[in-house]
Parts: sequence; C-alpha cells; structure tokens
Amino acid sequence: MPGGRDVSVEEGQSGTAEIWNRRIRDLAPYVVIFAGLVAALYFGQGALKPLALAILITTLINAATDKLTTIRIGAFRASRWMGLTLTTLAMVAVVFVFARILTDQVEQLSAGWPHYVSRLEALSAWITAMLGAEIAGKVTDYIGSIDIASAASVVLGSTGSMLADLGMVALYAAFLIPARDSSVRKLSALFPVEADHRMVTRVLTSISESTRKYMLIKTAMSVMTGVASYVVMLFVGLDFAATWAVLIFLLNYIPTIGSIIGVILPCILALVQFDALATVVTVIALLGGIQFMIGNIIEPIYMGKTLNLSSVVVILALTLWGSLWGVFGMFLSVPLTVMIMISCAHIPPLRWFAIILSEDGKVGGEAA
Repeated sequence: MPGGRDVSVEEGQSGTAEIWNRRIRDLAPYVVIFAGLVAALYFGQGALKPLALAILITTLINAATDKLTTIRIGAFRASRWMGLTLTTLAMVAVVFVFARILTDQVEQLSAGWPHYVSRLEALSAWITAMLGAEIAGKVTDYIGSIDIASAASVVLGSTGSMLADLGMVALYAAFLIPARDSSVRKLSALFPVEADHRMVTRVLTSISESTRKYMLIKTAMSVMTGVASYVVMLFVGLDFAATWAVLIFLLNYIPTIGSIIGVILPCILALVQFDALATVVTVIALLGGIQFMIGNIIEPIYMGKTLNLSSVVVILALTLWGSLWGVFGMFLSVPLTVMIMISCAHIPPLRWFAIILSEDGKVGGEAA
C-alpha cells in the first residue's frame, strides 16, 4: 500500500540519519584532539622537533645495537651496553665528520668565489649571445648583488643552530635510551586491564618495528647514494664533492623532492665550474642514474611493505609536515605519518582514515 510504503521509507531514512549522527558524535572528540595536536605541533615545535628526531635516532640506535648483539665471533658476543656504546660513538663520529666537512668547505667556497663569479660572467656572455642583452643584464646584476660573506655567515649560523639542536637531541636521547628497559613495566601499570594492555603493546610494537626497519633501510640507501655520488663527483673533479655527498645523504631522507634537489645542486655547480658541456651532461646523467637506480629499484626491493603508504599520501604528508616544521618536518614526514596510520588502524572510529592512508587498504588493527 502507498501509505505503508511511505512509512517504511521514512523509517529507513530515519535509521540512516541516526547512524550518521552516531558516527559524527563518535568522531567529534577525535576531530577536537586532532585540531589540538596540530596546534601543539605548530606552536610547540621548538621543543617537539628535537624530541621527534631524538625518538627516531634512538630507534635507529636500538635497532643497530640489537643487530650488533646478534653477531658472534667464536664464543664472544657483545653485550647490549657494549653494542649501545659502539653504536652511539659511531653516530657521534659521523655527526662530527659531517659538521667538520660542512664548515671547512664553506670557507673554501668563500675563498674560491671570485673564480665562480668569472665563470658566471662567462655564462652571462653566452646567455647574451643566445637570448639577448636584456636578459643577460638582469643575470649580471643578480650575480653582482650576491654577497658571499653574508651567505657564508648565514650557512655557518645555520650550522651552529643545527649543532645546538643536536645538543637538545642528544639530551633527549640520553634519557630515552635507558627508558627502553622500563617501558614494559610502565605499560603494565598504565594499562592494568589485559585487553587494553595487549592492544597498546600491539600498536607500539607495530610502530617500533615499522619505524626501525624504515630507518635502517633508508639510512643504508642514503649511505649508498652518498658514497656512489661522491665517487662520481670525485672522478669528474667536481669541487666540494664531500659537501655534496653529505647533502645528498641527508636529502635522501626527504621523499621524492630530496633526490631531485640532490641532483640539481651539484649539477648547477658543474655548469659553472666546467667549460665542456659533455662533462656537465656526464654529471647529470650519472647522479640522476644513481638516484633512479637506488630510489626506484634497489630501495623498493628491501623496503617491501614496510610502509604501505599511498604515494599520494607521501606527497601530501611531505607538504603537511613541511608546512608545520619546515625542512625538518620534511625529513620526518614519512615515519611520523606511518605512526599516525598504525595508531588510527587500532582505533575503530579512525580505522577508515588508516585505510585511506594505506597503499592497499590492508592496515590490520582489528580489535582483539
């Protein structure tokens, strides 16, 4: 009957509206929490950025230490504290070498700047012949406006700021590393209910394992990329090869954009330094080939499904974290987003968000 049909439709619509109202009510607290977290991340970045980096470095140190303690030499096997000491000293040595390379070669750049100015003037003459005097005049004016002393001062100031941040990172890490052994007891006290304890443990274990594997593989790939690029630049005689290698190593942690910048910067110097166009093309081809081979062939083989992040999400995360924390956020964008995805997978009202972030829609996290 028409009347009965209308009542049935109205009841169905009412039921659907109630379902959506309930979902919105369930989601509302998480929206408020998310807005609060974004505000805290932005306004508290001075303290949170070193903390986030300290957590990732601690994760890397613990992973390398665990790997080191599994190695046996005859009947000898390193204890955890011995492995931890060796790993920490190695990381401190690497940071010291990087800082020394960057500061030393800034001074070399300042000393050799007149040579590069003359080469840029030669390029300006070439541009004049190709594109006309008006464009060449603008290029020449821009070159003349560059103050290398000020630029070097900015670079050295940034290096000093970075070293100051590393001091905070080291302080955080010094407290985080020993806290690993007591974390299990703290979790038991915080979550006395067995079901809650299992869920939290599962989330933290999943985050830890994914982050550790990502950091280890990404670091290995960055080392491989930096060393291979250094060999190429040394072979062709590119100036400041060590500095470019360090920057390529660091930029490789930034998804997609980092590898592009890591090729462009030394290629710009090659264009200024070398007269032969063939040499410049060789630098571009070899550095680009290294980035493509490692980033698109070797790294995916070892990384596998560690991240399970959509490629679109990786770019969006890069933009979001870059907006919040600048270049620092770009370095940390992938592991931080993976942490968010795994956490959301274990929260029923937010599971849909984890599925959107994932590559294949398989996020796990079903309630126990």
